[in-house]
Formats: sequence, structure tokens, C-alpha cells
Amino acid sequence: MKYKVMIAAAVFFGTAAILFFLDPGNTAAQKSSSRTDSSMTSAKDADDGTEELSGYLEGTGLSVDKLSLLPRRAGDSRLLTFGIGEAVPSGRLLDSIEETPTVSLTNTRSDKGPVSRQRNFELATDRIVALAVDATGKLLWWDIQPDPRVLRAETADAGGNLTGSTFYRSVAELLVTIPSDPSITSLYIYVPEWNGRDAYSLKELGELDVR
Repeated sequence: MKYKVMIAAAVFFGTAAILFFLDPGNTAAQKSSSRTDSSMTSAKDADDGTEELSGYLEGTGLSVDKLSLLPRRAGDSRLLTFGIGEAVPSGRLLDSIEETPTVSLTNTRSDKGPVSRQRNFELATDRIVALAVDATGKLLWWDIQPDPRVLRAETADAGGNLTGSTFYRSVAELLVTIPSDPSITSLYIYVPEWNGRDAYSLKELGELDVR
């Protein structure tokens, strides 16, 4: 995965510091991740993640059937652009992420060339999950992207010691690539939530018509 590095100067309690922002939500990283993700390989390739997915989606009204999934490598694709959140007046970075941001489809265009689905359904709290379904709620495709609202920073003090911090954009742009298949009617957007012990759950941010 590629990271966009942003460098900014800041002063903390009278001490000069340099902030190195690692931005996993930049456009290049998202498009690259949606094309191929060879790093996501494990023994769970055998069921293509469908068994784990079924557990996450229990009670949501969506269903998972391995036989209904579109081929993992599809032909022509569509690039969807989503806006997440709303800008704050000052445009400043936030100390905590907005829990229920608005999500809207802002642009869609045909994107020639194949697109590949991740081999496994691997979650993290700094990811966003997009699930493409048909008119009956049956899963056809998924895409897991870095949450573009998340910014990680390394702060160097006068002695050169680094400490890590996380900041959040109030508004960001998410790119999702899906197969150009007419059976895909809706896209559900989720964020993973960790229970603090041993499991994730999926929190729905929105359902969008992508026909």
C-alpha cells in the first residue's frame, strides 16, 4: 500500500516539532488497493471470506452465498466517488472521529480495465467496508479501503524523539471500484468496530443506490 506523506511544522508548548502525516486515504492508495491487493492472503482463501462475512451480516437483511458472488477478477468496472462527513467551519483536524457521518454518492464513471476483489475479508478500525448487493440484498462484491478521514502523525520533539498521534478529517472523499454489472443495485458502507476483546462488528453508515 502506498502512503502519501505530508509534512507540516508546528509548535507544542514552546517546542518546535515536525509532523509527518501518513495519509492512507489518498486517491492513489485507494485506487491501487481497489485494483490488486496481493498482501491479503491467508489460509482463509478456501472459502473466500464468505463464512466470516455471514457472521458479520447476521440480522442486517443482507445475505451471503459464495455461489452468488461475482468472479473475483471482473472485466469492465465503475469508479464511484463518495463524500463522507461535513466540513467544520475552521477546517481544522479533529481529535476524534465522527461516529455517524453523512455519506453521499458524488460521482460515478466507467473505468475500463479489470478490477479484483480482495481475497479475504480483513477488518481494522481504520478501514471502510463497501458491500455491493443485488435487488434482493444478496452480496455480489466487496471492497475494503483505508478510511480517508484518518491521519496518523509522528511528532518529533527538540531531542528527535518521535511520538505517534492520530487525527481525523471532518470531511473526506472515498473511492470505491466495483464491477460494471447491472445486477449491482446498492452499495452499503460500513465501518468496523472492535469490541475491545476478541471480535469486530460492522456499523452501517449508509445505503446508496448505484444503478
